[in-house]
Amino acid sequence: MDSDEFAKIFDAASQNAKKMAGPSNIPGQRYISGQELENMLDVITHSRNSHAEEATAEELRRLVAQYEADKKEQAKENRISRIYNLVAIASMIIALVK
Repeated sequence: MDSDEFAKIFDAASQNAKKMAGPSNIPGQRYISGQELENMLDVITHSRNSHAEEATAEELRRLVAQYEADKKEQAKENRISRIYNLVAIASMIIALVK
């Protein structure tokens, strides 16, 4: 589930909480106090923030893994370049000695 789907779910829950706080024509249904409504909205907001933090943390883990892989690949390329440079220097010295 992506962040847009989660946002839609939480927006729907937020709208439902606001509707529940309004007047009701159903007998026996109690009204939600302003404090209860605020508490419900706080829970919804916290859930949204938690999901965003998890998504950000996952993205950071992915970027760190990619960075580590790129760093290893760069080190390998550097070793190969050093070997080619040593071979080139050795062949220049051999050519000068002849």
